[in-house]
Amino acid sequence: MKKQSNRRYNYAITVLSTIIFPLISFAQQPVKVFILAGQSNMVGHGEVYANANRRAVGSLEYEVSHDTSGLYKSIIDNEGHWKVRKDVWVRFDRTDGLKKGDLTPGCGASDNEIGPEFQFGNVMGDYFPEQVLLIKTAWGGKSLGVDFRPPGSGGTKGSYYNRMIEDIHTALNNLPGEFPEYKGQGYELTGFVWNQGWNDAGDSSLFKQYKTNMIHFIKDVRHDLQSPQLPFVLINCGQGGFRPTPDKWMSNVQRFIVKAQADAAADPQFSGNVALVDSRPFWKDSLRSPAREIHHYNRNAGTYFLMGNAAGHAMINLLNHDKAGNVSKISTNDDNSNGEINNSGLMGYISFRTSPQPAGYASGIGFYSAVYPMLPEPIANFQIGLASTWITPDNSDDLTQPLCPPGSYARENWGERRGPTFKDVFQTIEGGLGIWGSTQFRSGYTSPKFQIVGVPDCYSGNYLISPGWGNSTTATPDSQMGVAQLSNRLLIPPDGITFKGHPNGELFGYSWMALPFSDVKKETPPTGNQYWTLFFALSNFKGPVAFIIPESWSKISANYSFDYNRGLDSRGGRSGGGAQEINTVPYFEMKDSKGTSYSRIPEFLYPVDDNNKTLLIQDVRYYSSKALADAVENWRKGGPACSGEFLISDSSSVLAKLKASALNFHQTNEKIPLTGFDQLVQTAVFDDSTAFGLKWLHSEMSNTRALPQYFKQVNNNRIAVSAREVPEDLVKKKFAPVRNGKIYTSPDSGAWTNPGSARGPYYAYLTDGSRVTYYWYRFIDQPALQQYKNIWSDSVKATMQSLMEKMHKNWTINRDYMPAPGNGKSLVSIDPGLIVTPPQGLEIGYVPIVTRQEESHREISKVKAAR
Repeated sequence: MKKQSNRRYNYAITVLSTIIFPLISFAQQPVKVFILAGQSNMVGHGEVYANANRRAVGSLEYEVSHDTSGLYKSIIDNEGHWKVRKDVWVRFDRTDGLKKGDLTPGCGASDNEIGPEFQFGNVMGDYFPEQVLLIKTAWGGKSLGVDFRPPGSGGTKGSYYNRMIEDIHTALNNLPGEFPEYKGQGYELTGFVWNQGWNDAGDSSLFKQYKTNMIHFIKDVRHDLQSPQLPFVLINCGQGGFRPTPDKWMSNVQRFIVKAQADAAADPQFSGNVALVDSRPFWKDSLRSPAREIHHYNRNAGTYFLMGNAAGHAMINLLNHDKAGNVSKISTNDDNSNGEINNSGLMGYISFRTSPQPAGYASGIGFYSAVYPMLPEPIANFQIGLASTWITPDNSDDLTQPLCPPGSYARENWGERRGPTFKDVFQTIEGGLGIWGSTQFRSGYTSPKFQIVGVPDCYSGNYLISPGWGNSTTATPDSQMGVAQLSNRLLIPPDGITFKGHPNGELFGYSWMALPFSDVKKETPPTGNQYWTLFFALSNFKGPVAFIIPESWSKISANYSFDYNRGLDSRGGRSGGGAQEINTVPYFEMKDSKGTSYSRIPEFLYPVDDNNKTLLIQDVRYYSSKALADAVENWRKGGPACSGEFLISDSSSVLAKLKASALNFHQTNEKIPLTGFDQLVQTAVFDDSTAFGLKWLHSEMSNTRALPQYFKQVNNNRIAVSAREVPEDLVKKKFAPVRNGKIYTSPDSGAWTNPGSARGPYYAYLTDGSRVTYYWYRFIDQPALQQYKNIWSDSVKATMQSLMEKMHKNWTINRDYMPAPGNGKSLVSIDPGLIVTPPQGLEIGYVPIVTRQEESHREISKVKAAR
């Protein structure tokens, strides 16, 4: 199962007999990225220091020493030094070279100057718990009408418009290299600040077009950055303040540019997602400034500081506005306008343990999990994983030595809970079925989705989700890709595998099998030959889907030799049990007239049979290498064809016996225990202890298909009660519906284009309302494998390509590989749009790779999958 959530995290260990279930969210949330663009006043010419060549008044040093407002006190430490904010990064490719690093004064035109970025970054850093990145992309002396001319204005597109967009993409694509603290957690494009206008005032044809050009600029930037509602803050031209001037150029600024900027920001189409900052109140004349330089606000650092401060607070107002699109206020248990609390309404596990996993049976694990909607309608701030398990490498021989290297997230943050070895958070295969908080397309889609999740790096930020993708809407950097496409018949979208119709308890079978697609690699660091390969057993698709590249596991040992041959590339996989993980659930709280507290969570739905049973997971099997790996190894080396069918003899597999653990839930960040569930529902095992689920009891507390929704505070617990026992207003509350999010995009460069695809684009329309764009690549040419094109030998690549061609020819999607479910229950059907047919000439040895996923705005019932 997948360990992630949408907001801040409370890391906890739940010890269930001999197995530890880590309730762990993705270790770090995506970086909040802001673009700061424009001309010289975005470059920044506010003097930091008082020096012999400038007047001291108006420098940042002067403003700090003469501050009576308290506004500047947060930018210096107790010893009077400039503070350095590690939670806010700045990147600015300026004329003297690339400036990048932590926010502090000196990120303007030179190390002795500031622009609006300085205080804007402080405001954003104070507001967001996540890491913030400011990308400055600005050049002096540039007009909107010519240099930054947007495509929508017609005529020749401005060369600096192109440079700005390229600069942004370059910054985002190079995050790991330019910011070592970035751990692959992805990013969220959160806002855009524009500070420009002076140059357009010198030409009547330009200032007369400024409003129109500005409107096109906003729309075109949003389109080119694939963020349709990206919040925009415009800082107007405040030179001269409110006093009229005889200077013709500055008069044009005051009369025409300022009005055009205000009119553009006030255009009705931008209601709630564009704001104007009036910088005129911040104007200081030259006698109160370091120099007489009108177009640069007389180089007054206080003016630039106040601009950034106002822009930061204007951005926060946009982010909090109902119409601010897919970017919402960051909240950690804060109420929304309806009183909903965002994340800790129900936390815990519905869990089971298995009989001991025998020695020698660590080459695979598989099972069948029930598919059902969980909720009547999709809601926001919600994540639950359906019944599944975690696979970790068997390091039972290590009792004291840390597996997580120094600097890794788990070692630096979870020492007390997971040390000394960190073996349960070192590396995992998890994911599975769930309603995942990271997915972007949930509006109107009630079924769960299936996602792969590989965690190779002690939860330091690189999550392996699908071929070329991690836990971000931007493709994974080339060097961090870890999932390779194997199937030539199935698409694996980054947002997850979707389903046909409305499943209600049908089974989803899948297995992870460690298969030897190559020999062991003895280079430094050494890499084993276990390609953990995912197989599906579904009504309309059966067979292998994808595998995790072994080097993804061994990379962690490159600078930490203790980990040589200790990852999932070399060690067997261990489990021991599983659970339905519940960790991100919204709730309401309310008090009655006597001061008694009540709470309410959403209605949780379960499929219930005629015997009042809910089956969650069944037929958990552990496999030895004899089940499949040995036959694949022999086939790869020239032996007889391997059928792909798993052997299930006693020497090949063990069908585990399951044992239920009691329900254990809590609510709020204070972990208030929730009690009374056992009056309605209890965990149970069925079918000779090979299946696990719930047994429903007769109770007036709730209907027999849902967990208790209402709770009453009694002393230190909250006990389950019926709707009749809580305030009527609590019953009437409505949980916020989910909104669709951002587009998944991949770059037109690097591993995606070199050597590139063989054919495409093709399109598929899915039941979650999204459209997938995909291309056909030769198997060995797919993006995820390009990081090894000069590392793997030609013979290794040729042998692997040949083996995949044999699999495409022999392992078809309409026959069994996994053993059938023991009780004969029906298998679920995945979304037919995901099942594709290779184009003519590419039937064998080529695989479909998803390059983009977006909202389709198309009626899915009338669409067939692209072929």
